[in-house]
Amino acid sequence: FNLPHDNAPSYVQTVPASYNIYLKVTDAVSKCFFTDTMVISVKQNPIVNPLPTTVCSGSTMQIDGNPSMGSGIWKTHAWSGLDSALLSSLSTQKPTFESSIPGPHYLHYKVTDSNGCIGEKDTTVMVNDLPKPVVSGNVAVCVNTALPLTVSNVGTSYIWTGTGAQYLNNASFQNPSFTATAAGSYSLTV
Repeated sequence: FNLPHDNAPSYVQTVPASYNIYLKVTDAVSKCFFTDTMVISVKQNPIVNPLPTTVCSGSTMQIDGNPSMGSGIWKTHAWSGLDSALLSSLSTQKPTFESSIPGPHYLHYKVTDSNGCIGEKDTTVMVNDLPKPVVSGNVAVCVNTALPLTVSNVGTSYIWTGTGAQYLNNASFQNPSFTATAAGSYSLTV
């Protein structure tokens, strides 16, 4: 670059590499000059991609700032943002996140590598509301008689458990049939 009258030039480079800078200073009166060379090393900034971004309400999950590139040696980790109070730590790469409030939660992650270069990114953790199944059907039935069970407030997958699960025609159906081969009290949970 050539800035003939600037005593404090600035140099901006976006491609990591080593660059030679040459300086020539000339005295206006004597026409004498001096030259010098400087090598400027432009380092790669870290890249961050926080993971994961979805969790069920009331669950805990470890999120990861997921830094890469840069020097690969991380000096500092810093989490901030509107919902950073939901993290177990603000100064680690992989804090634990927990919220029972459904909806988006906003965070910002910043990492500094051993070269002093910074990578940062905003991220949103989506907290999904838990499904609230409502089971209906008769609570009494005769032995070897099919009892249809119905689940409202539909989810995407189902697993029935309990002492009566063995009497279901399929424990992964939303609306299975229950047929007991022996008298007794049985519990089912979906």
